[in-house]
Amino acid sequence: MIKDQTLEYLAKALNSKDKQTCILSAKSLYLASKTHEFGYDVLIELKEHTENKIHDVAVYSSVAYTQVLAKLSSTEKPIMKSHIEFLPRIYVFEDLQLDEESFADVVNKNILYILRNESKYNIFDDHIFIIFNHILLFESCNQALAIEILYNYSANKYSIPQDTIFALGNAISMPEISYQALRVLSNVIRNRQIVSEKFLLFLADNLSSSHDSQLGDELFELLDIANDNQDMSDEIFYILELERAIITIYSFPSDSNDAISYV
Repeated sequence: MIKDQTLEYLAKALNSKDKQTCILSAKSLYLASKTHEFGYDVLIELKEHTENKIHDVAVYSSVAYTQVLAKLSSTEKPIMKSHIEFLPRIYVFEDLQLDEESFADVVNKNILYILRNESKYNIFDDHIFIIFNHILLFESCNQALAIEILYNYSANKYSIPQDTIFALGNAISMPEISYQALRVLSNVIRNRQIVSEKFLLFLADNLSSSHDSQLGDELFELLDIANDNQDMSDEIFYILELERAIITIYSFPSDSNDAISYV
């Protein structure tokens, strides 16, 4: 069992002027992070060294830092906002290679795990969404998890930046994540945010061709809310109003003549 004092000593050794000492300390902390909880001071040291000029130190520090935060997040203990805001700086958008081993997936999975837990309780600063935008556009392997996080986040009535809403609109055309993206964008509409014309057309097309009454009701509701939120094209507006007239005819037969005249 490694003592807290030993971990603190290793963290301080990251500032050594001897390169090899720095690397060995970083690697030791990386290995310890798999099984041990780190104190606040050690966590701060790791954070500072994720951008160390010595590549090995930066890699080991990044992995250890995100692993410790992921563990902390799993306990539902509060994580300082400064740590959450720092995550986009260490998310691996390309690769994180050390010798022949890539640590990109480990770091990114840790970060997404942290964000998944935090999305249920905290509002993210807009720059956090750089991670989600990148995943939705370029990272198929993490798309399902990113969309799950965005769903949890939007379900709490938190607003999502327009760039991310746009990326979600593109995800609608990807069969493997289309349904999940639809759920997030449905929340976005209910949260009174603006969505793309492309997504509104997707809803309208499905509304006009749907044979499922429950699905049809939901699509109509979403388009009706969207109509209050934003301007929509004449084509989509016509489909919405046609459906409204049909609902009136079925629900209130006595008003059917007025509904038909309106159409």
